Amino acid sequence: MPIIAFYIDDDPALLEIAKAFLEHEGEIQVETATSPLEALVRLETQTFDAVICDYQMPNVDGIQFLKTIRNQGRDTPFILFTGKGREDVAIDALNNGADFYLQKGGDPRAQFTELKNMLQRSVAQRRAMESLRESEEMYEKLFHDNAEAMILVDIKSGLLEDGNTAACALFKYSKEELLRKRVQDLLLGLDGSHSQTLSSLIGTGGAKPGVTIKKANGEVIEVEVFSGTLRVRGKTMGYALISDTSKHERSEVESVKEERKLKGMIDASPTAILVLERDGSITSWNPAAQKLFGWDPTERTPTLASLDFDRRDMGELNAKMMAREPLHEVEIKRNLPDGSKMIISLSAEPMPGSDGGLGLVAVASNVTERKRMEQRMSHLNEALGLINGILRHDTMNEMSILSGSLDMYERTKQERYLTNAMKAVNRSIELVRRMKELEQMALAGGDLRRTDLHATVEKACRGHMIDHTVDGHATVLADDALSSAIDNVVRNAAIHGKATEIKAAIARTQGEIVLRLSDNGSGIPDSIKPKLFDEGFSYGQTAGSGIGLFLVKKTMERYGGGVSVEDSLPSGATIVMRFPDPDR
Repeated sequence: MPIIAFYIDDDPALLEIAKAFLEHEGEIQVETATSPLEALVRLETQTFDAVICDYQMPNVDGIQFLKTIRNQGRDTPFILFTGKGREDVAIDALNNGADFYLQKGGDPRAQFTELKNMLQRSVAQRRAMESLRESEEMYEKLFHDNAEAMILVDIKSGLLEDGNTAACALFKYSKEELLRKRVQDLLLGLDGSHSQTLSSLIGTGGAKPGVTIKKANGEVIEVEVFSGTLRVRGKTMGYALISDTSKHERSEVESVKEERKLKGMIDASPTAILVLERDGSITSWNPAAQKLFGWDPTERTPTLASLDFDRRDMGELNAKMMAREPLHEVEIKRNLPDGSKMIISLSAEPMPGSDGGLGLVAVASNVTERKRMEQRMSHLNEALGLINGILRHDTMNEMSILSGSLDMYERTKQERYLTNAMKAVNRSIELVRRMKELEQMALAGGDLRRTDLHATVEKACRGHMIDHTVDGHATVLADDALSSAIDNVVRNAAIHGKATEIKAAIARTQGEIVLRLSDNGSGIPDSIKPKLFDEGFSYGQTAGSGIGLFLVKKTMERYGGGVSVEDSLPSGATIVMRFPDPDR
């Protein structure tokens, strides 16, 4: 069977030559990708015997890619093939699950021969391990994990070769004691004697009802034996599958006990559990479900429609439920009486319904807070990563200017170089101060609460020596980041737009609260308006870091609104901030 290898490298020329070398003798087929992101998409739909990956690639390096596929549960053999010769890279690769590490360079023929050998060795080892694991798993499932007692017998001597846990429990022997017995000592004739021959017990095969067994404690019970021969570990042995027919009399009582135990576990579960019939009625539920959905047990039987799920989500959910297929953590929004939404995670499995058809048993949990925190962390990581990158980049530039200016002053003693050095120091101080402000803006997010928009705008404008008016009043759902966002807009108008006046207008329209901040500054060219709120975008002689307005956009998106820019007549620019109306 040929080896199907997957080679990821951002150098197409190297991919081509490696593919040619490895496929030359027809033992290996090579698929290629030029980026880890492309490779991850391919791995979702294709299976490969081994992965070869470069280390240094844009965006994601080879070890990050290795960690990703290992975290996804993929144990495909992995070879890191890289031009980086550092020992720490090799150790990191092997510690994270790489099978081999090979450094690029040297004689191409010897290099690709070694790569081919690594491929063949790693795939051969993995196939052997999988074959052994499959055979062991099959043996475990058919023998050791069998709920019925099963024994393996040496056909010549009648001595037991093996017995599963159920056999030890049935005969009341330990594993060591059981393996010292002969089958004739355990399985008795109808008269309770030891007169049964080995061939009559094992060799003839098939089912044998009415056989009696004697347990270690002297108890004799009637069983049914199904026997025959099979080949295990290269040896033909007899086997006997022994079913205790007396236990069926106890099964109904035990079943009732198990049902009571299961009901107790379900009622005590903190997770909502409910049973849905085909017609959408909910016929059974536990206390956690009653609490989650606010049901009154004295009222009529609840239905799926009465849960008041979001209409669009409900349509998708109905389609999946009609197919009676398993659902796994499907997220669906539920409308609450106060106008807010709860996010429910729903999983379900088909089960026989009370009408004979297929219903669903479902588990549900409120993940609203978790989703909010995930979104918050995503925004925060994005903003702090951007701040860190800008601070590192710009500070390095200023340090280069400072160092160069001081060096030139040492050589020439010209005062202008000291002036340049001082300017670089001042710019660095201002940069750190500004980044601290933006960091505080990014970290300010918290639980949304009703906030007086008029007062927030008034406070932000008073913080900048600029004439201003604020018309209109409204309350919006926001957090402490709103004040920083408005302050950022006013600062940009004053510093970059050279504005001397801000006119703020608050209005309620079409289910939104709209804040318009209009200045009399130099305005914003039409060509850059579409990029104004993009990450890292800046322009003009007073260009900043390009992060402030980006954070304004992210803050407004977190509130469920948005931000845009328009012209202000007769001059200047208008920043438009839209909020959802909390009273709608």
